[in-house]
Amino acid sequence: MSSLDTPIAAADATRMQRWHESSCSDYAASLSAAAAAGAARWDAVIVTASDDSQRVAYEAQLRAELAARRIPEQSAWHVVADSPGVKIGNGGSTLLVLRFLRAEYGVRAAEMRCLMIHAGGYSQRMPTHSVCGKIFGALPMALDGNGARPGSMLQLKLASFAALPSPARMRPGVFVTCADDVVFFDAAQCDFTRPGVTALAHRSPLAVAEGHGVFLLPARAGGGGDDDSAAACEASAFLHKPSVERMRARGAVLQHVGADASEFAWTDSSFFFDADVAARLLGVLDGLGGPLDCEVDCYGDFLQPLGAGADEAYMQGTANVVASSAGLAAVRRQLWDALRDVPLTAIPCHPSAFFHLGTFAECLHHLCESETFGQMACVRRRLNSTVAESARVAEQAVMMSTSVAAGATVGRGALLEYTSVGERCIVGDGCLLSGAVLPAGSELPARTFMQTSPLGAQGGPPRFVTHVLQIGDDIKTCAEPRWLGRPIGGQARLWEADCCARNVWNAALFPVASTEEAAVALALALLRGEALPESQERISLARSLAAADIAHVNTFRQR
Repeated sequence: MSSLDTPIAAADATRMQRWHESSCSDYAASLSAAAAAGAARWDAVIVTASDDSQRVAYEAQLRAELAARRIPEQSAWHVVADSPGVKIGNGGSTLLVLRFLRAEYGVRAAEMRCLMIHAGGYSQRMPTHSVCGKIFGALPMALDGNGARPGSMLQLKLASFAALPSPARMRPGVFVTCADDVVFFDAAQCDFTRPGVTALAHRSPLAVAEGHGVFLLPARAGGGGDDDSAAACEASAFLHKPSVERMRARGAVLQHVGADASEFAWTDSSFFFDADVAARLLGVLDGLGGPLDCEVDCYGDFLQPLGAGADEAYMQGTANVVASSAGLAAVRRQLWDALRDVPLTAIPCHPSAFFHLGTFAECLHHLCESETFGQMACVRRRLNSTVAESARVAEQAVMMSTSVAAGATVGRGALLEYTSVGERCIVGDGCLLSGAVLPAGSELPARTFMQTSPLGAQGGPPRFVTHVLQIGDDIKTCAEPRWLGRPIGGQARLWEADCCARNVWNAALFPVASTEEAAVALALALLRGEALPESQERISLARSLAAADIAHVNTFRQR
């Protein structure tokens, strides 16, 4: 079993598959105007973005999705960007969304049920999502009912949570989720009518719990056995990414009963807060007297003050903090004071499962290799794709809107989206291709990432760049960065003068060409270890994102 897997009993996987199928079927039916008229719906869906350029790209894609009736038009749709300057984290983004809702809807905001999807960030660990955004990432699932196009993470989120905003099931408030995770649970059994904060909780092995938030629940919660339980209960505290030692000390480690006596903890995923909590959070933002100047986490900083057993020692600690500052300590104190008496409720969902799809390894494993995930998510290995009779495609390969020509080979565990594989091409095991057009006879080594991205013309002719990486390349590290498995050294010409992080993300490594075909040819030359002329224009992943032509991408994918 892979380290990315959480053990799931076969019977539980089957039940979660049925819940997923039912949710997707209901969602597809809700897209018709007649069916949606009387259905539960979110009053507003808010997608967060890192900056204004990402906001513009997200809004363009939402307009296209609405025009194609792939997302419900009955909800109000908004994209809210972070303010320029210091990174403010998903907690800071949440505060800005609440300010936006107050400005947009006034007192009515306190009566609305809103879905907030944190989708900011540039997907540096998964650059296939950098241009379009992780929330619009393609999934090999038929989520719109007809299977004519790959689904998207946005559609999956809407389907998973479509049953929640019923007035009988949820108080007015905001339901918070992230754009790169998938949750399987029985939404029909969940109740968000208690005051304060109510969170989904999932059984996780301790090794998984160390990287997530952990709830301190009564020993009877969920039973510890194989019984179903989604009965909401009071959580005495929330621990943010605790060590196993801390979990044991706080009594968060529980044990399955019956044949499986393994240990587990109740971990977080998505959560809801009501209108009263929203008002308290806005009070903190208003009280700052200026813009937020530090990174705030909506899990660690919003949930750790809650519960009778909350410990304020975390406010002065630096564990799990990207950048410690006096500003963060002050904001944490204000959040503690504002939220200290807010009730914390957890819904111990069993069976349930939580998966993260934010890295190459996670995406390839869950979508291509994991039979359990594939079963529960109803993954289609050939979605809107064609394969020539003489081509050979491994059973574990997944293809979305892709064509494979005669004599070509696609290896085990490869993931291809919006790609054309020419005659006699060889795509190695574990490759990830997006928007690529491979000429006949091309060969990609195992575990290669390739994507072609259009660059904005800015009044001139169109240009293209094809990014190539090894799946194992660490794109973010500044300590001896490696590209295509080789160190790139300290060549000053690779980085702009004001570059603050000398890593693969910011290095001008990728050749620019006037056509898609030429860009792919240059990238293939790099894979073969060939040197390119010194005069060849190159661009970084970061600059490719800033210059990306999102309209061209949307047109290409639609075609």
